Amino acid sequence: MKIFLLFLLFSPSLSDPIDFEVFIRCDRSIPYWCADLTIYEADDYRSAVLITQMFCTSDASKNFVYDPTYPHDGVSLQYEFNYQLRHNCTSNEKRLHSVPFYIKAYNTGSLKCRNVGLGPEQDA
Repeated sequence: MKIFLLFLLFSPSLSDPIDFEVFIRCDRSIPYWCADLTIYEADDYRSAVLITQMFCTSDASKNFVYDPTYPHDGVSLQYEFNYQLRHNCTSNEKRLHSVPFYIKAYNTGSLKCRNVGLGPEQDA
């Protein structure tokens, strides 16, 4: 019982802080656009939402820098981040979903994938 209690006290300290900065750009020909962004740590059984952001703007781009977050992935020593972006940055104002971006990051501070963009998982 004492070993289990010690594990419970120690396990939250295993995660490193993760910093997120998001830059979203829309074509300048679109005068006003809206988007909502969800960043989550994806797991097989339950995904943890880390950040949600909704906005509308007449600017061509938006940049967000978020406070460090400490995701907890049970006993796993790696994180699988993903995002979902809905926007109407189109000429017909139809709301679209972007292709999700999948990234694996390890809580030792090293990042396996540094390519920021839309598309399937890529190893750096």
